Amino acid sequence: MAWSKPRVDLCYGCLPGGPFTPPACTHCGARRNYYSAGLCQDCHPSSAKRTESCRDCLAWGVPVRGKHLCWGCHGWRDRYPMGRCISCGRAQAVDEHQACRLCRRQAILLRSPRQALDIVGANRNGQQLYIANMWFSEPGVRKDQHQPPRPPAVIPARPLLAEHRQQVLFEQRRDLTDGRVHHVAEPGDPAMAAYLDHCVRDHAARHGWSSSPLNRARLAARVLAATQDTPGAAIRAMDVMALSTAQLPVRPMLTILAEIGMLDDDRAPALDSWFIPQIAELPEQMRAEITAWYEALTFGSTTPPRIKPKKPVTIRLRVMWAKPALHAWVAAGIQSLREITASDIRDVLPDSGTPRATMGEALHSIFKVLKAKKIIFTDPARAIRIGRVENRDPQPANMTILRAAIHSDDPERSAPAALLAFCGLWSRELRELRLNDIYDQRIHVNGRTIPLADPVRERLNTYLDYRNQRWPNTANPHVFLNQQSATHTRPVDRTWLNRRLGTSAHALREDRILHEAQAGADPRQLADLFGLTIGGALRYTSAAERLNADPHTINSGS
Repeated sequence: MAWSKPRVDLCYGCLPGGPFTPPACTHCGARRNYYSAGLCQDCHPSSAKRTESCRDCLAWGVPVRGKHLCWGCHGWRDRYPMGRCISCGRAQAVDEHQACRLCRRQAILLRSPRQALDIVGANRNGQQLYIANMWFSEPGVRKDQHQPPRPPAVIPARPLLAEHRQQVLFEQRRDLTDGRVHHVAEPGDPAMAAYLDHCVRDHAARHGWSSSPLNRARLAARVLAATQDTPGAAIRAMDVMALSTAQLPVRPMLTILAEIGMLDDDRAPALDSWFIPQIAELPEQMRAEITAWYEALTFGSTTPPRIKPKKPVTIRLRVMWAKPALHAWVAAGIQSLREITASDIRDVLPDSGTPRATMGEALHSIFKVLKAKKIIFTDPARAIRIGRVENRDPQPANMTILRAAIHSDDPERSAPAALLAFCGLWSRELRELRLNDIYDQRIHVNGRTIPLADPVRERLNTYLDYRNQRWPNTANPHVFLNQQSATHTRPVDRTWLNRRLGTSAHALREDRILHEAQAGADPRQLADLFGLTIGGALRYTSAAERLNADPHTINSGS
């Protein structure tokens, strides 16, 4: 048939004005038996399927698809180069004896025990042919007959966790630096050790781990089970953290123990460990007041006045913004925030701009919370105007870095760079992009549908081939992986992405949006295309107008 739309029930040989030469099959390249949609009869999924002999070993029963080879000949061609067989004289893939697969199989069949292969002599009087895809190392013997079937795996029962804790006379940090080379002692609770080993292997199977991370995780589980002060109790997180001294995995073990309910998380929050040194130099009274403010932001309050817990990054920023003012008051001899007046706040506030706005925001938060908790009597910062944070105009990206990233030979760099430069995704959207978000040559993310340009599709396909080759069994559904994220299901972090790109992912997104605004897009179009608010889109259109009016404002390196 010539084509399907519009339907013409004529082949290329019967078309009026013909006969015409049909095109080659786009799948196997054959120029015979053209069927439809650019495919021949053998390759088209709707055509009647045929079987024939293998092109190399002549075994019967090969589906007529692709190279018309059986499974064994596929692997034979991958291992050996093309040449001419010394026995049959055909141009085939030949081994170190200069024999094709068919002649070598015949020589193996007729070879006497402990005698060398006679390729030419074994094939002189004919050859034994076989059914395709049924050849084994020993004729008539199946591989699974060499050894008895394995008994079904016995899943160990979950042990009951000990409810007590064995107290130790001296708290001593464990030294596990030799844990990888020295013999690990027998665990105090073998049942718990067996169950933990089973959970590690099950987690590895579900997440597609290779043998190397699995063996290291199993060793870590044995070390944890053998070094417990209280055998059978939940494993403390600080004991898991000590595995890092033996170069054993920490985060995977924390994840596995948390999944099975055997983790006793005794770690101090990372924010607490950071906050305590920040206020160490303050007077005792002021330190207690700042700690009360910090706890209110961290845990919130469900009683009036109610306070929502803040994100750790927000708390860190406010502490850093308030530190210069606190140290300036301490240097002036002030011991408590109850002594602060409005004039003291005005003295430490910068004159204007972003520094005044950020410090003022932190001080407003401190005094507002302390007043609500009745730690201070009045709020001295309430009537002080602090202004607003200055808006930074988006700037074009450095074209040298951008071109180097897009044209890089490393698919881990070129694919995300192309997605950012052409599609303008947020860094978070790119890191959390899943495999099932890409279909129909489009990206479907956060309610937006973004067509993929040809350069993006080309680099994305190259990366996906690389991803499938490097991590074929990973259970992580995200598009972009690294060596760590391939063993779990979380996305990669922002640091890894920026390091691979050689620049900030947000800078590439800003460059893409700014370029669209310079091309004449209005705020509504920018908002729909890039997921912005109207206010955010106006920021780009205003910057584009200024750049179009004065192109010299662009940096010379851009």
